[in-house]
Parts: sequence; C-alpha cells; structure tokens
Amino acid sequence: MSALSLARRKKCRRRSKRSCAGLSIVAAGSVCISDRPFLYLDKNYVRMFGGVRQTLASVAAMPGYVRVIQLRGLIENLAAEARAAIEMEAEILMVDTGRVEDLDLVAAMVRESGRRGSTTVAFAGDIAMDEVCAIATHDVDILDVGRAIIDAPMVDIKVDVIGGEPV
Repeated sequence: MSALSLARRKKCRRRSKRSCAGLSIVAAGSVCISDRPFLYLDKNYVRMFGGVRQTLASVAAMPGYVRVIQLRGLIENLAAEARAAIEMEAEILMVDTGRVEDLDLVAAMVRESGRRGSTTVAFAGDIAMDEVCAIATHDVDILDVGRAIIDAPMVDIKVDVIGGEPV
C-alpha cells in the first residue's frame, strides 16, 4: 500500500512536495500507512469476525500496535462501522469506499467524538492523481493511492472472503 500523507506545512524527514488548495501534499518515503508497528484489519477480517467492533476486540490483547481498520459498510452501514471504530479507539480509520461523502461523514463523526487529535482519517478507493488536490480539501490525513497509481498490477488479483458453508 502506498500512502500520501496530507499535512498543513508539516515537516517530514524524506519527502517530495506538491501544493494544492492551500495544503501541502507530502509523499513520504514509506509505503506503509504507519511508521510504527501496525495491524491492518481489512474487510476480510471484518467479515470473518462479524463486524468492526468484534474485529477490534479480537486484537485488544495485542498492545503496542497501531490499529488500522478498513471501513466499507459491509456488515453494518458505514456510520455504524465508524462509530464502533471510534468507540474501540482505533488509531487509523481507513474509509475505503472512494466516496468523498463517506470520508466527510467519518471525519465529522471523529470530530464530534472529540477524538480528532488522536485518530487519523485515511481515504482510499481507486483514487487517481488528478483527484488528490480536490480530496485534500476535505478533513483527511492519508490518501491511499496504491494500486491505481503506484503498483498497478498486470493481472488484478484480489482476495475477498465471502460467507457460506465450510467445505
């Protein structure tokens, strides 16, 4: 995963900068969503554990990791998933729908909860480079531009856990 961190004149050790809409887009040298050890809890974990709350509860006994939870509105609606992630104090909320309306909803919920200072809001979903400046005007910290821009595969292979009876 490649992440562009958006910052208002923040300093980075290694970076390339581009400016748009009064923001600095800082492309850090890391291809990870966090510089600290992290657990990326994607849609498949959310499905397997039965929801965002249950997924975050399953890793509660693993201190020392930044918990990144992917929010897509798969098991519950997006607002319910975001509420659970905020209540469970996930450090990074990855809104992976590609819809800026969803980003705005989740960012507003984080602000209203009083956790905006301790919660990172990330956004993904087939973001093209020509959309970055427009998205940067929203309340977002990280844009995931991975597959579509940085590492587009020759063959698009995805793993998607679906419900069903065990074989």
